[in-house]
Amino acid sequence: MRWALGAAEITHRNALYRWFFSTGQVLPIRRGEGVLQPSMNDALGLLANGQWLHVFPEGKVIPDSAASRVRLKWGIGRLVLDSKIPPVVLPIVHQGLENILPLDSWIPRFGKRLVINIGEPVDTAPLRERLSAVNLSPEQRRSEATSTCAASMSDINSIRQASANVFSLITLQLFSRILAFLLNALLLRRLQPAVLGLATVKLELLYTTVVTLGREGLRRALLRYPPTDDGWKRRLIHMALLAVPCGIPVLVFVVVAFTGSLPTELADMQMRFWLAVGVYSGAALLELAVEPMYLLCVHLQMVRKRIPVESLAVTLRAVVVLTICLTTAKGANLSTNLALGLIAYPLGQLAYSVSLVLGYFYILRGHLFPLRPLLPYPEIEVEESILQTALDMSKQVMLRYFLSQGDMWIISLLAPLPEQGVYAVVNNYGSLLCRILLQPMEEAALCFFSQTLAKPRQAALDYLGLLLKVDFLLSMLVVVYGVPLSRPLVETVLGTRWSSSGMSTALAMYCFLIPAMAFSGILEAFLHAAITRPWNSFYQNTSLLSTVLFVMVAVIGTIALGPVGLIMANIVNFSIRGAASWYFLKAYAAEHKLNIVPFHYHKLVYTYFSILLPVFLWISNGHLDATSLFSRQSLFILGTLPVTAAVIYICERPFISYLYAIRSKDHTE
Repeated sequence: MRWALGAAEITHRNALYRWFFSTGQVLPIRRGEGVLQPSMNDALGLLANGQWLHVFPEGKVIPDSAASRVRLKWGIGRLVLDSKIPPVVLPIVHQGLENILPLDSWIPRFGKRLVINIGEPVDTAPLRERLSAVNLSPEQRRSEATSTCAASMSDINSIRQASANVFSLITLQLFSRILAFLLNALLLRRLQPAVLGLATVKLELLYTTVVTLGREGLRRALLRYPPTDDGWKRRLIHMALLAVPCGIPVLVFVVVAFTGSLPTELADMQMRFWLAVGVYSGAALLELAVEPMYLLCVHLQMVRKRIPVESLAVTLRAVVVLTICLTTAKGANLSTNLALGLIAYPLGQLAYSVSLVLGYFYILRGHLFPLRPLLPYPEIEVEESILQTALDMSKQVMLRYFLSQGDMWIISLLAPLPEQGVYAVVNNYGSLLCRILLQPMEEAALCFFSQTLAKPRQAALDYLGLLLKVDFLLSMLVVVYGVPLSRPLVETVLGTRWSSSGMSTALAMYCFLIPAMAFSGILEAFLHAAITRPWNSFYQNTSLLSTVLFVMVAVIGTIALGPVGLIMANIVNFSIRGAASWYFLKAYAAEHKLNIVPFHYHKLVYTYFSILLPVFLWISNGHLDATSLFSRQSLFILGTLPVTAAVIYICERPFISYLYAIRSKDHTE
């Protein structure tokens, strides 16, 4: 028979309430009377008789954004430890009651969705044995038992929320990358490769360097920052604003580097080039100033509200660039094209940054205003431990950045603008899947791991296993279908001029890079969230080794093979980083007695893909005959997609069902 505990001031406030809730078998708990009050003794008696005891830890409806910060009361610990029979705890977390009956309303709202998330049962017998074997006070034992129960509730919601964030971020990336794809398809037939090299390599490199090195170390540290009291927003904003002064010296370094490598094609338009550099610099600093609002969105679990803001910014940038570039006639000379690029792309980037600022202010207006108490004036509030963590993270970010962007630096400083343009297009189209799917997965994984791994939890490794399996299936599809279809894709979308430039070969090689990037990104997200100081030297030494090998292979490969050599260097780079992160993961799991990757791969899927790839390569005859997506060879390869989907569905049906359950928020009533 079900019994429940209820706050006496709510459930027993008068005779009518007392009769109603007593009939429903609710025991009154009086706040302030401690864990030894009579109703707690009655509850222990019910547990000893095998009764079901339903406990509402908070006793009221709370906003969903604060759900992860609810603290369970110590009475839970007493029920777990003092019951004659070790009870089984079944964690249940509801979502949506705050929409059905808001705090300021007495009338329920219809048509709202209520989600009931039910976790795995927790056997408290091992917990009781462990706590009885250590020298702790009764209060400390209750606190530890309560924390264990709280962690089980948090784990239910954390994986579902993180997975929902992945889908939301993938939606954003899908929209922005399809838009960029269409934009490039319109522009590539109109602009020359040198313009693409100038805009998407040289100027974009300035922007990404300043933004990444200025904020990523702080971001990774502040993602771990716990909202502990009413002043957490102010301190978070103050520390996040440090991204702006951190980005200024990076900006100076990049501008100096560009001064010594000004392309000869820009000799007659240096003033326009430096004006474009100034606009990109302002846009980068403006985006660094948005960092406090980004972190507030993450901590307040407002990922879905970010989607319209960032989608609008991406759209605005595309519209500005497209509008300006389409004003020139097709086939204009190189000088005209370059001058146009120096106007269109900087203004598009500035429009993107301004739109982000205005959009974030709008969605956070209820949390940012009044603004004055949050500003770092007359003094700035920081925490030394967070700043030290940010410094350690910045070293890792710097190494990782030059590993991931080293190819762009090499080609930007050593190659002429036309070759930069060819490589930029290969990198843009080749990384389309990475940006649409893998980047959101990595971002959501980093946020999830940073907020979950304050204490070692199996839930974090469960989520890691889920992401690794998704990476495996996506990588196999990319390699099997991307390699034979790379030339037909380039020929159909961009035309013969681009396919004859060697871009199709580089694009095929890029398909082999994607698996290395996928596994390395997820594993490094776990490493960055879980790493401790003793492991920092290991990570830095491994990163240094991969950097040296990358530079050697990149320089030699670029001289010998052009863009293909750079891609091969990246494969070496990401493989070493992924192996180092896997080594850390194994050591972490062994130290904390956790299980790695509970999801297994079906052998038939391996076999199917192993047969399919050589067959496709033979059919396409090394891309020589399949020169269009509408050729017989290409259509045959594309026609096997339903068969591939059926094989994956049949072999991996339990895994797909699990993903669907997460996407639909598990148990719904």
